[in-house]
Amino acid sequence: MQPKKKPIGVIILGIFNLVVLGVIQLITFLIPQNWQAIEKMLKDSGINVNLSPALIKIMIVVQSAMSLIFIVCGAGLLLGKEWARKLTVYFAFAIAALVLLSVVLAPSSIQQAMLQIIYPGILIVYFTNKNIENFFKGK
Repeated sequence: MQPKKKPIGVIILGIFNLVVLGVIQLITFLIPQNWQAIEKMLKDSGINVNLSPALIKIMIVVQSAMSLIFIVCGAGLLLGKEWARKLTVYFAFAIAALVLLSVVLAPSSIQQAMLQIIYPGILIVYFTNKNIENFFKGK
């Protein structure tokens, strides 16, 4: 019996998770000069934040953890692992929940939130599709 062909969406989203949201973002957030640029970008958009050294360390740890999860998910998706599909969906729900919480805490951030919810929404819709679920379950 011939193995099922991997759906192109799995390949695209797996590579995007692994490379862009994983590796590139991990490297980007570990460069100190980028934090100064992020602080300037926030101030330019009207969000007045003072990034203390402690807050920057917390943000680096959180962002690094998120990037590592994207690396693991992306690699697992490319390998056709069911656990990676589930982890991707659960992680996308967690991101969506955090985005919604940010809107509740700071209603002025609704425009940014609308953009930030698109990718997790795509992941949830795509990876809960029955055909995609069946691919990962080997049916």
